Amino acid sequence: MKIHYYATVISVAFFVLWACTTQENKPNANPAGYEPTTSQDISFLDINDFAEDSLGYMWIATLGGLDRYNGYDFLHFSHQTTDAKSLLNDFVFSLFIDSSHQLWVGTSSGLNKYNYEKQYFERYSGKYTVPVYSMFEAPKGKIWLATPLGAGYIDQAGHNIVFPNKPETVNLFWNDKSQRLWMGLNGEKGLAVRKSDKEWKYFVLPEGRKVTCVYVDPQDKWWLGTDHGIILFNPNTRTFEAPVIPHAGNEQLNKLQITFIKEVEPLKLLIGTTTDGFFYYDILSHTLQNNSPLRFNPQLSSQLHTCYSDRRGNVWIGSYDKGFVVSRNGNYFNTNQMLSNYFKGMFVTRILEDRDKRLWIAARYKGLFLYDRQERLKKIQLREKGFLEDIYIDSKNRLWTAFEHKLLRGNITKDGTVCPDRHFDIENVRVVKEDRQGNIWIGSWGGLYRLANNGDAEIPQKIYTANIPDIRVLHDGDIFFSAFGRGVFRIKANTTTPLPVDFPQRFLPTAKNCVTIFEDMQHRIWLGTYGSGALCCKGRSFLPFSAATGLPNNNTLCFEEDADGNIWLSTSHGIAKIAFDHRYSKIKNFFKTDGPPGDQYHEKAGCRGHDGRIFFAGNHGITFFNPSDIKPDRHAPAVNIEDLKIFNKRVRPGKNSPLQKDILLTKQITLDHRQTTISIDYAGIDFLSPEKLTYKYKLEGFEKQWNYVGNFRRATYSNLPAGRYTFRVYAINGDGVESSRPASLDIIVRPAPWLTWQAWLAYALCTIAIAIFIIRFAIRLRLNEQLAALEHNERKREQEMAQMKMNFFTNISHELRTPLTLISAPLEKVMACQNDEKNMRLLNTIARNTKRLWQLANQIMDFSKLENGTLRLRVQRVEIIAILQAIFDNFIYIAERKGIEIAFRPHAKEAWIWADTDKIEKILYNLLSNAVKHTPSGKSITLSTRIIDAQHAHSQREDVSQYLEIDVTDHGEGIPEDKLQNLFVRYQQIETASGYKPDYSGNGIGLHYTKALVKTHKGNISAERVAGGGMRFTFALPLDDIYTDTEKQEHTENLFVTSARRKETTDDAPKNTTQKAHTYTLLVAEDNLELLDFLADLLSQEYTVLKASDGQKAWKIISQHTPDLVITDVIMPAMSGHELCAAIKDNIDYCQIPVVMLTAKTVTADRIEGLDRGADAYICKPFDTEELLLTVRNLLQHKERIRRYFSTPGASRQAADDQPFLSADYIFLNKLNALLEAELSNPELDIDDIAARLGYSRSVFYRRIKALTNIAPNDFLRTYRLKRAAEMLASSSPLGEVSDLAGFSSYSYFSKAFKKHFGLSPKDYRAKSANSEHQL
Repeated sequence: MKIHYYATVISVAFFVLWACTTQENKPNANPAGYEPTTSQDISFLDINDFAEDSLGYMWIATLGGLDRYNGYDFLHFSHQTTDAKSLLNDFVFSLFIDSSHQLWVGTSSGLNKYNYEKQYFERYSGKYTVPVYSMFEAPKGKIWLATPLGAGYIDQAGHNIVFPNKPETVNLFWNDKSQRLWMGLNGEKGLAVRKSDKEWKYFVLPEGRKVTCVYVDPQDKWWLGTDHGIILFNPNTRTFEAPVIPHAGNEQLNKLQITFIKEVEPLKLLIGTTTDGFFYYDILSHTLQNNSPLRFNPQLSSQLHTCYSDRRGNVWIGSYDKGFVVSRNGNYFNTNQMLSNYFKGMFVTRILEDRDKRLWIAARYKGLFLYDRQERLKKIQLREKGFLEDIYIDSKNRLWTAFEHKLLRGNITKDGTVCPDRHFDIENVRVVKEDRQGNIWIGSWGGLYRLANNGDAEIPQKIYTANIPDIRVLHDGDIFFSAFGRGVFRIKANTTTPLPVDFPQRFLPTAKNCVTIFEDMQHRIWLGTYGSGALCCKGRSFLPFSAATGLPNNNTLCFEEDADGNIWLSTSHGIAKIAFDHRYSKIKNFFKTDGPPGDQYHEKAGCRGHDGRIFFAGNHGITFFNPSDIKPDRHAPAVNIEDLKIFNKRVRPGKNSPLQKDILLTKQITLDHRQTTISIDYAGIDFLSPEKLTYKYKLEGFEKQWNYVGNFRRATYSNLPAGRYTFRVYAINGDGVESSRPASLDIIVRPAPWLTWQAWLAYALCTIAIAIFIIRFAIRLRLNEQLAALEHNERKREQEMAQMKMNFFTNISHELRTPLTLISAPLEKVMACQNDEKNMRLLNTIARNTKRLWQLANQIMDFSKLENGTLRLRVQRVEIIAILQAIFDNFIYIAERKGIEIAFRPHAKEAWIWADTDKIEKILYNLLSNAVKHTPSGKSITLSTRIIDAQHAHSQREDVSQYLEIDVTDHGEGIPEDKLQNLFVRYQQIETASGYKPDYSGNGIGLHYTKALVKTHKGNISAERVAGGGMRFTFALPLDDIYTDTEKQEHTENLFVTSARRKETTDDAPKNTTQKAHTYTLLVAEDNLELLDFLADLLSQEYTVLKASDGQKAWKIISQHTPDLVITDVIMPAMSGHELCAAIKDNIDYCQIPVVMLTAKTVTADRIEGLDRGADAYICKPFDTEELLLTVRNLLQHKERIRRYFSTPGASRQAADDQPFLSADYIFLNKLNALLEAELSNPELDIDDIAARLGYSRSVFYRRIKALTNIAPNDFLRTYRLKRAAEMLASSSPLGEVSDLAGFSSYSYFSKAFKKHFGLSPKDYRAKSANSEHQL
């Protein structure tokens, strides 16, 4: 068992190794070749075309290659001379996205198609290498190319370009409303329409102009841009018309080459030129502006090449030398182009609105300006020169202007002129404010001053010495001012005592760095700082804001409030809007990309106009807007996964790569167990404000919460366990709108080979095997302990029981000696005077069994002494051959009765040894008894002797040189080889190969007792199988005198009864024990020959007796003679009594034979087993002969009653109490009688029909009838018909009618059968019956 478990564990271990080695470890091999590069700058400033693909990327054609733009950076593709899958040329002229979302790239050397999956370019060639200027897709999907060789189209199946027409320079294609294809030419015939693949109709433009671009207006008129201005063409009349552009403007355009005409806003056209930038034309107002609005050309490039509108309406303009610009569709910042453009680039320090709703604008280096309601701009002349830092208009309409070294005050006239009336020598004034009492408060780098409004001499009073950046007059008249580096102070109304404002410790830096103070309509105080963000205060409530909470910058410089209560603040980098929703704040930022002319603002440079517009100023000029015009951006940003890195190395598609196609198109990747550190780069697409995009991502299966990472665009994971995951990422725009669908990537991480399911299965099997082994070992160990304890207790109990038994049997043996003596002594006298042969046989039987009882009594005594260690030898020098001969002679009779050949072969006529004759006789008696008992008839038994040396005797004694070996050999079935070792074990009964227990009549101590006697006699005993079947028992006794004086004593007298043997019958063949004829024949099966003879003598007085010495012989006799009753012993060789009984009852021919079991087994379970096998009676030994005779007589009488029942007419109508059957048999026969009575006249009725009607098979029905009646079913049916016929003969019915009613087909057959059964013909039977009745 242990070997089995070790083998299991080893096999499982090998399986683990196999599972590990069968896993593939593919390296992360990226294919060699050109890879595009990423840069923050475009590859070349000469921009020729734009195209937006289905993923949201903008492709940009330049003269330095092709760029893909995501709003953050550029992915640059270029021509590589060693790579056939790169661009044909870096001079990229045109781009086109077809209806199948494929990107076509026109270069100076031909056409490329971009393969998104593999990230390379496919080449399309024609007969000639030509540049591709533009592309157009016809309604049926044919893509036309504008080239110097004429109009061509793409043959995608052949990967080439077809030119069906004559060579000519084509600039562009377009369709009319009838889906006819038009082209603009760079020749004398500037316009053409296709009539067929090879035929075009041409139109000549006025002055031979060449068509470079086209715009179709709402009236279906075509604005044709040419090399000299714009011409209108009516496609319906196919005539040219004069443009509606004002003459002066048109004259200017006619001198210019038009590069594009684009409707950027409803009925507002953007016209690009090659030399004068762009023109902005309003179709409704017929106004034409050059390079205005400036947002379309902020770099003021003079040569513009292309214009493109993306899906969100943003306008892209590409130039020759300044790159490109993206302009928002529907800009709401700086809508007044004149005001915006005038101050563009000026450092504006203050802006405010007076009571006449005029704007006063202070520029540090340019002075003071006034902008009135008529949109007139006027510069105010001031006598003071220098840096203008601050302006303020008080309640008396006086203008205060603060220069670097002095503060000026002047009166404002109606026409906007300033008349200075006084100056104050206060340097570096930063703020001027007026309180409710008309007092003027002045803040400068040197301190806080107060100029009282009391008519006295206007001398400023210094209130506080410090750097005062700002002053704010609150709604309750109190003064708030900031002292930079010290904090914020408060001066109560009508007082001049500054009181420090108390702030929590964590807000002290904000208070000390405060540079601007603002109070909103809810009376909340806002503090703006350099470096510490902003702080909102109300009472003891404080709400901080900073870049960490969403502000664009921590330098918060100016606050304004719109009509909805939202707070707008300018910073050093952009503008922020703070809106409150249910006491929660939400921040939205605006940058230059959103429309403002710049991002860097100045402290306190802002105001709110009468119309709700908010103005902020700074280094770039003025930013102004109406908050109500700014709508939230509801466009959901697209988001893509752009790159995958493993251990910080970019992964490219390849054969052994996790990517089989570009990551943009990959839905799932599979990583091995070593590729567990990955980085995923993603990007949302917002071309105008990418810095506003924030992101959230989650790796499902690994994380439960979303990761909000701001604008960080990389997710990194390390040590990912094996499993399935899904990475999802959303982009969120500045207004909180998420992507409509996330970018996702399914990730499968394969387990390490030693962590695969095969390995885990192996581990599980190994663990189970080890666990089973340990559990079994523990259980076995525990069982061994328990068994050891049980064995100990059992041995102790056995010893106690054995001692009790020994004491009991010793006492019994003592008690038996006296009655045995009183039996044996008189028996000898009776036998001496007995001459009758029959009586002598009985007396010899009594003598032999008395002797057997003496042996058993002595054996019990000796065994008791063996157990107690008190058995002693009583040796004397004896002639051993004579003793052996005497013992041998006692077994000749039994052997001859069994048909066994028995022989004694001594090595010499006599041999003298020291021996205990009593022990020798008991040893040999046991061995010969077993040999006779287990040897079948026809076989032989041999008793022999010889002299052997110590080596052959397997003796360890050195004081003995020779031994007498006594050998008992039989030729029975023998003992299996594997059970020889248990042969001499006490209480161990050994089964033969056939399952028979040789020592069946004992309790398993005979051979153990024999061996103990041999050992006591200082000898050795052994047993071995004989070739061909049988056993050889050999015991050796020492020839030398090795016994002590105490062991040498006089030999005790032999207590065995000796009597002369008389000749007895030994023939086992069945024969009658008497010549008298008997009615019944009995078979007696008994293996004890003396008991067999006794039973035969007992029963032969009344019955014929057949004898068998075992079950097999009994069955043979039954098959030959069919006895009326069987008496059998239960335990017999060859076939037991139980087996014999079962064979009789299961045989349909003999099942009616009664069986009586006669056995010494008296246990109830044994009796039940016998009766269950079908025995009719069970009698225990010793038995009363009268009981046996009465049982046999009753069984035979019962059988006779059954016979009479079916052979006597009228017997079947007996009362139920008189029936010789059991109740179940009675019910069965009643049903049978009813059926036979109903069908009596039917001659066709047979046994099969009867069995079927009663619900039996033929064989079962046959056995049941045979068992009940001892008549075969056919004979039973015939007998029944005859009995009923005999009854009907008592009537006067004709004989032929009786024959028919009894179911006989012919009278002759009926008469013959009737006479055979009853000995009389039907006629005679009727006459006899009539006479009998008459006599009665």
